[in-house]
Amino acid sequence: RSSQKPSLDRQPVIEELLYRGFLWGILGDVVGPIRSRVAFAIVACCSATLFALAHMNPSAGYFWLRFSAGLANGFLRGGSGSSLPPSIAHLAFNICMVS
Repeated sequence: RSSQKPSLDRQPVIEELLYRGFLWGILGDVVGPIRSRVAFAIVACCSATLFALAHMNPSAGYFWLRFSAGLANGFLRGGSGSSLPPSIAHLAFNICMVS
C-alpha cells in the first residue's frame, strides 16, 4: 500500500469540510442568504480564493488551477447543499494528480 494513500483518503474530505463546510457557513452568515445568486457568487469566489491561497505555489498558473477547482467545488456544494459531492470531486482530482 502506498504511503500517500491515507492522506489522499482523508485530506480532500477534511479540506472540503473546512472550505465548503465551515468557511462556507461563516461566509454565508456574513454575506446573507446563499439562495440569492449574488450571495452565492460572493461565497463561492471567497471560498475558492481562500482554497487557492492555502495551496499557494510560486507559479501563478497553479493559483488559477486551484481557484478553478475551488470554484467548481463551490458549485457542487451550492447545488447539492452538502460537502459530500465536492469531497468526492476533490478526491478524484487528487488521485488524477498523483497517478
